[in-house]
Amino acid sequence: MVSSKRPTSLSITETRTDSLRPATYNPRKWNETQLATLMESLSRFGFVDPVIVNGTSSRKNIVIGGHMRLEAAKRLGMPEGIPNAPTSVRMGNGESRTGVDG
Repeated sequence: MVSSKRPTSLSITETRTDSLRPATYNPRKWNETQLATLMESLSRFGFVDPVIVNGTSSRKNIVIGGHMRLEAAKRLGMPEGIPNAPTSVRMGNGESRTGVDG
């Protein structure tokens, strides 16, 4: 049986776009039309969902989720802090790690 122990809270921080690094293993691809639509949304409404990043010291600020949001923010020239949530992932063998980088 797998434990479904989850954190009770999520910490949202802000980090400069130039400090966040896309993960090399990100499988999601997007086209310029999708990116333009997201850029328009970010311009109008700001960030609704934070970018999910790795929180361990050896992989700090590697993006786990939100690669397209990060790219849109960079193209919009948003160098200031963008909302992100450092998170930890529990591996199947009981090892606790924060994200994985290819």
